[in-house]
Amino acid sequence: VIGADELAAELGRIVSGRTVGSRPILVRVLRESELGTPVHLLFIGGYDSARVGRMVRAAANALLVVTECDGGLQLGSAINFRIVDERVRFDVALDAAERNGIKLSSRLLTVANRVQKGAQQ
Repeated sequence: VIGADELAAELGRIVSGRTVGSRPILVRVLRESELGTPVHLLFIGGYDSARVGRMVRAAANALLVVTECDGGLQLGSAINFRIVDERVRFDVALDAAERNGIKLSSRLLTVANRVQKGAQQ
């Protein structure tokens, strides 16, 4: 998690002691200088699209990038959270996920607000 320390703390509490297979789930707070660190999932918090875009480009070692800013999918994020009708919703860019070998479940895609199948301009 970068740019959302409170979210990182809450996620850390939620996954404490949990594993996937035999591997523990770890939540780490990263700084911008650590964006080259290999991670499975990177959440980039914040609404400044120029800053988020710069971080998405620098996060080449992240398998799945999740954002929360306007235009997050166009910046290269695979999943972008946003507020729609006062509720948290998410959009998905299949090409961004597939680029890193991530196959998103059909169950996840059916509850997405929008699924983008190809590169958008």
